[in-house]
Amino acid sequence: MANPVPEMGNDPAARGALNNPAAPDESGCTATQRVAPHWTFGPTSTVWTSTATSTESVDCGGCNEVEASTFFLGMGPVVSFTTTITAETASTTTVFACATSAAGQ
Repeated sequence: MANPVPEMGNDPAARGALNNPAAPDESGCTATQRVAPHWTFGPTSTVWTSTATSTESVDCGGCNEVEASTFFLGMGPVVSFTTTITAETASTTTVFACATSAAGQ
């Protein structure tokens, strides 16, 4: 593991504290985190009444910003829903934040 990534909570202030102080403070320096598309299949549609957000710290390669980019795998499937349910648990989503490396870079 080249750059161990520290664990952190979901506090936005904590995410900001993990920005790389040695990285250039320029608007053009943004790392890209690739993510798989989220496709929904039928016949049951699920509705969530709340969302839980977790933060994943990633190595931004010297940048202070990170953005998620979804892989384009073509058009998603055509789906027909026949039933809708309301989940008792929260849906989950992940946001990304830049982490400092072990060397402080």
